[in-house]
Amino acid sequence: MDKITAARFTALGADGATVEFTTASPVLDGVRVSVYADKYGARPIQTAVAVKLTDNVGTVTFDALGEDAFDFSADYRMRTESSPRVTIDRAALVDSAKFISVYETAEVQNLEYGATVCGRTTVFRLWAPFATGVVLNLYAAGDRASDRPLGSHPMRKRITGGGFGGVWELVLAGDLSGRYYTYSVTNFGQTAETIDPYARACGVNGDRGMIVDLRATDPDGWAHDTRLAASRDAVAAGNADVPIVWELHVGDFSASPDSGMVNKGKYLAFTESGTTVPGMPRLKTGVDYLKELGVTYVHLNPVYDFATVDEGALGLIEDPDFNWGYDPENYNIPEGSYSTDPARGEVRIREFKQMVMALHAAGIGVVMDVVYNHTYQTGGQAFHDAAPFYYHRTSRGRLSNASGCGNETATERAMMRKYLIESVLYWANEYHIDGFRFDLMGIHDLVTIKTLRAALDRLDGGRGKKILLYGEPWAADNTGESFYARTAATERGEFGRYGGNANNCLIKDMFMYNGLSALPERVAVFNGSGRDAVRGGNDGPGRGWANGEAARCMSGVMKMLEGGCGSTGCGMSLASGSQNVAYACAHDNYTLWDQVVGWEAGKKSPMYYENAISENVKKCKLAAAACLASSGICFMLAGEEMGRTKHGNHNSYNSPSKLNRIEWSRQNEFAELTEFYKKLIALRKNNADAFGYASTVTVEGCTGNFTGSDDCTGKIVYTVRRGKKEIVFTLDPQSLSGSIAVDGIVEIEI
Repeated sequence: MDKITAARFTALGADGATVEFTTASPVLDGVRVSVYADKYGARPIQTAVAVKLTDNVGTVTFDALGEDAFDFSADYRMRTESSPRVTIDRAALVDSAKFISVYETAEVQNLEYGATVCGRTTVFRLWAPFATGVVLNLYAAGDRASDRPLGSHPMRKRITGGGFGGVWELVLAGDLSGRYYTYSVTNFGQTAETIDPYARACGVNGDRGMIVDLRATDPDGWAHDTRLAASRDAVAAGNADVPIVWELHVGDFSASPDSGMVNKGKYLAFTESGTTVPGMPRLKTGVDYLKELGVTYVHLNPVYDFATVDEGALGLIEDPDFNWGYDPENYNIPEGSYSTDPARGEVRIREFKQMVMALHAAGIGVVMDVVYNHTYQTGGQAFHDAAPFYYHRTSRGRLSNASGCGNETATERAMMRKYLIESVLYWANEYHIDGFRFDLMGIHDLVTIKTLRAALDRLDGGRGKKILLYGEPWAADNTGESFYARTAATERGEFGRYGGNANNCLIKDMFMYNGLSALPERVAVFNGSGRDAVRGGNDGPGRGWANGEAARCMSGVMKMLEGGCGSTGCGMSLASGSQNVAYACAHDNYTLWDQVVGWEAGKKSPMYYENAISENVKKCKLAAAACLASSGICFMLAGEEMGRTKHGNHNSYNSPSKLNRIEWSRQNEFAELTEFYKKLIALRKNNADAFGYASTVTVEGCTGNFTGSDDCTGKIVYTVRRGKKEIVFTLDPQSLSGSIAVDGIVEIEI
């Protein structure tokens, strides 16, 4: 009746190790429980008496397993006299003071990990605190099935000031650049062969790391390439100070037959110039089009190595696998499916740099979409294989799932925080990246994001302050209990669970309960409230201010215009305009065009999505004017300005490329809308001190009542001042009309 069904460590301290366990029947007082360790054979190392709780749950403390005696590399099991042994889940122990004092020392955190060529030697270093053995495997090729190891070399424990801090090292003679490698890591009696989580190059599908001479991957002229903030031409043109961001998937950019580009779906498509729509030479495509449009940044959906596209199958099928890429495999390596040769680790690096250099030459910055909030999987994933239980948050012995993808990372833990920050800095330095967009940034803790922002600021003699940093302030679900253990929470209320210290909190919780004022000024967030107010709900049927519900949604629009920090009483609470990402749609929303036309009677007809119906074009103009006139970062989905459609599919993450790709010929039919965007972008760039990253729009007037009463027409009149210059926006969704006047002269009309 006292059979144990599950057990987990809940605490480790001077008094011993506490285990919570469940039984098949209520726990009886006086039941004797024995604990075993795999290192010490079949005999119990201690026996204790369990304490009765409720609901088949009991606790027991083993005093001989206290902080000094506890062996983090052992697998512990327990049993009663009448039950078989059950493994004790140990996930919570990585948050104990003992673990932190041994394995997260300053010395351990300050080391460089991965494979590094140092003169005539190659140094390998891995943090694997629970491992009882680590072996380096060297290969000639990057394909996991292609050959046997050239050699296998046991690694040694590094003795730090406090003893073994979980660091394994090996120094081999010679420059091993070009070789591929893995680690065989033994944790708790099980050995897994895994890629190095710190690898900076890899073979096909990311199965094996590659030792790489990064300087040998630099294209001609790379030494003279600079980020946008350091480019004289870009600064002179105002591009560095007015973030106007165009979001796209690398494959979408060039995949369409009408793109005019040769390197379809590849990084190299961005290096092509003079491309036009076939048969329509006046319609530019590619980077030439971007220069004409006037955007200042390109936001790339994930371009690190992700798991869900088979790099080895590319070119074998007519329509290659498509995925947005929000399923991380190797964070520090470019995705191979966008390269011309994914089997050679150096090629993807060189071609990625060529893409960045071409965009910089055009005066356009590059923003990376990064997904540090979760991993594609846990078992078989490098983090988990190197340090089980550590890099992922848990809840009562199970993986926490605030990402909605099966797991979430624990950025509050020192080595995960170190990894994230160093990874971002690596991309900024090695690849000259101009900005970073964080997927589900709300899952990350405030300390990590603050530390990252400060580290970016220090780059380039302080010019790193211009590197963009923005993300989603929300999460898909609630996080696990391990976060609150690490932050020493004493309560479980919403904000009280951080022990009264809001600096420990998750960004999601700041967003939901206390506003985002604790974020640094130059950490921006997507203004989802403003988006929904402008065009209607992301996934639902809401119509929005520009699309027939002007009165109800007007206040949200006004607040987005102000940068989310005004007093209009609706929308997100931001500290300043520099935290505002104003947008009408993104990759995982309905396109703006689809949102607008989806309400019309002919929405089921594919042709309806494709025809530039005048009334709907005007609604898109109104939405664009509201977003492009807002404070902070102006963000748009690639092709939004030419009525891009996905035929009503907003979650097209793995739909065929044919549905997702940009159809460049839409510039022809939607010329009126495209030209309107060009004018708005030019207006914003020409008035950088009013609409720049750090600017805040002052709303000086509004007709109607924007509290949501029935007498409100939704008409908005607001004024932006630039020194003595006055810019007045008049936008009326009821009559589908409006104008933008500079010093009393109308320059743009809807």
